Amino acid sequence: MRVPAFRDVDVKRALIAGTAYFSALFGLGFVLGTIRVIFVVRRIGQVAATLTEVPVMLVAALFACRWTVARWQVPRALPANLISAAAAASVAARASAPHLRTHDMLMQHTGAAPAHSARPTVVWFDLLAPTPQELIDVELATGLHVPAPAELSEIESSSRLRVVGDALYLSAPLVYRAGAARIPGTSPVGFVLARDFLITIRYEPMTAFTLFAERVVAEPGIDGPSIFVALIDTIVDRMADVLETVGAELDIISQRVFNTQIRQVSRLRRPVNEDAGLRAILQRIGRAGDLTSRIRDGLLAIGRFIPFVSSARAAWFSPDLQRRLDTQRQDMASLADYDAHLVNKVQFLLDATMGLIGIEQNNVFKLLTVVSVIGIPPTLVAGMYGMNFKNMPEYDWAWGYQYGLLLIALSAAIPWALFKLRGWL
Repeated sequence: MRVPAFRDVDVKRALIAGTAYFSALFGLGFVLGTIRVIFVVRRIGQVAATLTEVPVMLVAALFACRWTVARWQVPRALPANLISAAAAASVAARASAPHLRTHDMLMQHTGAAPAHSARPTVVWFDLLAPTPQELIDVELATGLHVPAPAELSEIESSSRLRVVGDALYLSAPLVYRAGAARIPGTSPVGFVLARDFLITIRYEPMTAFTLFAERVVAEPGIDGPSIFVALIDTIVDRMADVLETVGAELDIISQRVFNTQIRQVSRLRRPVNEDAGLRAILQRIGRAGDLTSRIRDGLLAIGRFIPFVSSARAAWFSPDLQRRLDTQRQDMASLADYDAHLVNKVQFLLDATMGLIGIEQNNVFKLLTVVSVIGIPPTLVAGMYGMNFKNMPEYDWAWGYQYGLLLIALSAAIPWALFKLRGWL
């Protein structure tokens, strides 16, 4: 049998068949890859998800090859097969160009190559309020699912500490300062820890991450666990600084509340001004208590990270990193104790301030009561001599009017002197 030569082959049909074959497989692979990255990887892991997809692609390739050959009547000969294969390869090269450009954009954004390249150099993907496209880029670069805000906001321990495939998924509520007024707030932060890199997801700017980004540039040879430990170090240090600031603020408030000289000076002020000062103290105590409670939430969440990662992926951490984790565990315990001390101090100052406000209110009511009691006898005397009966002898006295005034003055002065002697005024 004569083997067909290249000149005997319908080149157009072979090219169309090759292009159609690749297009069908590429479309199916795009759909399956999207499903795998978004839905399957988070449940069974990257390796298992890829192995599940391979048989489907093989079966699809077999049926696509038979269908294209039959549809365009490509001869079962080597020249026609080579032309179809060349067409499929050419289309594949063109289709891969946008994928490579996406990787170039990611490399420009992070300053390094994607994590799944031959020699991965990206060890920290820090996503600050990421867009949907950025999430897709990172998921394609790492092969891991990036948690959504709803997933990061879960409060169950099983949701905040998870093992999915080869990665650890962690989340914690951390404190940030919002707006020009620097009002403290809490925002969920996610950590996806892999062997070679770390992904952090946050939706508010935070000082700890800014400080760490400045330090990590000068640290060569780091991987996912080492950068995770270093980042936790920075977060814990930042929490300690904030707690120290809160402690200093509470010391100032304590001096303002309990200092005798300040209290004596404040008595010279008008009651309205004194009440305004106490209300300001209450607001300062409330802000300190709110910030302390927010930090405590973060301390509890970060404190659970250390034993979890140590037990779930102990092989990832070198002896030096294990020692740093032990140090962090001790630091977290001491910070938790100090935070509890600040919470108790906030409650104590709050009770003391409320007591002072009650004393000031009692003083006002006591003054009004004393004034009322002092005013009753003069009112009685004035009412008695204001009855205008004809047989009242005092009306005919030469000094009757002066006598009435003196009696009114004495009826007011005697109760005032008694209250003064008893220390009620």
